[in-house]
Formats: sequence, C-alpha cells, structure tokens
Amino acid sequence: TNITLCKNTNFNNPMEKFSNIRRNIIEATKENAPIENSLFDDCFASLYDEFKQNSYEDKFVYKSLQLTDELVNLGNFYLADRICNILTSKTQDNIKNLKSVILKQQELREKNNDDFGVLYFHNYLKNLCRKNIKAVTFSSLLKSLQCNIKALTNIIENYDSLPERKHLKPKNEYLKYLIFSKIDSAK
Repeated sequence: TNITLCKNTNFNNPMEKFSNIRRNIIEATKENAPIENSLFDDCFASLYDEFKQNSYEDKFVYKSLQLTDELVNLGNFYLADRICNILTSKTQDNIKNLKSVILKQQELREKNNDDFGVLYFHNYLKNLCRKNIKAVTFSSLLKSLQCNIKALTNIIENYDSLPERKHLKPKNEYLKYLIFSKIDSAK
C-alpha cells in the first residue's frame, strides 16, 4: 500500500508536523512501501513553505539534510535525492542554505559512486561562489574540490569501461580538468 506521508499533520507547530512526516518517511522506507512522487514533493514543498513563512527556513533545511542522512543509512538514496532536489529549487534565494544543499547533493553522489554527479555539483558550487564569493567558505570549497579530484580520477581510471554516453567527453578533457583541479587545490 502507498503510505500517505502527510497523514495526521494537523499540528499547529511546524516542528511537530515535520517530526510526524519524518516518522512516516522513515516508516515507509523501512517497510519498503511505495511513496507517490508527486504527493511527496507537494507535501515536502508545502512544509518548506510553512517553515519559511514562520521564519524557520534554516531549521527546516538543517532537519531535512539530517533526514537525507537517515535515508541514505537505510539505503534510500532515491528519496534523499528527491528531498535535496526540492530544497535546491526552494532555497535559490538563500545562498547559505543553497550551499548546504549543494554540498549534500555532492556528498550523496559521492556515496552513490556517481562521479559525473559529483562533477556537476562541484561546478554548481563554483558558480555559486562566482556569484557571491562570501557564500562559500574556503573549507567547503576545498572539500568539494577534493571530491571533484577523486571523481575525475575515477572517471579517468575507468574511462574505457564506462557505459556509452551521449555526451561523454574525450579522456584528455577529463585529464585537463583533473590537472586544473589539482592546481586549484594547491593554491
């Protein structure tokens, strides 16, 4: 059966509502119950809006990223990724929260051995840094860069065994990216 995530959410306090929805998500994951994507997205996005309206956006993002860690520990990368995708779209006007979500997205990709995803979110973070230099701390950029170097190394080492991809670049392009990443890391 499909678990309704937003059931019993008639709470006045957004934190109580979040806790209830979190319990429902964890229960559904443990029971391997199907969760309808559109209902989940609507439920989670509206809860974000409620937190933001009550000036609790930072707390919601923090708690949601904790939830993604719990989901990953339970083996549910898919739902953790959906949460991060919702947060990425919702936090575009809050650079601090957006940075946290991007770093979590990159971490999820690294744990799921998605080297191309790691590269994507590193570039996303670099672009965010270009737009607002104060948004990204040196330590978070360095951590992202180290993940990027590891991903590039994996891509280069396994290049010949990678599945055919429509837009796969020549191996030398990844070698150049790796060299530039190592130079950036040394700066």
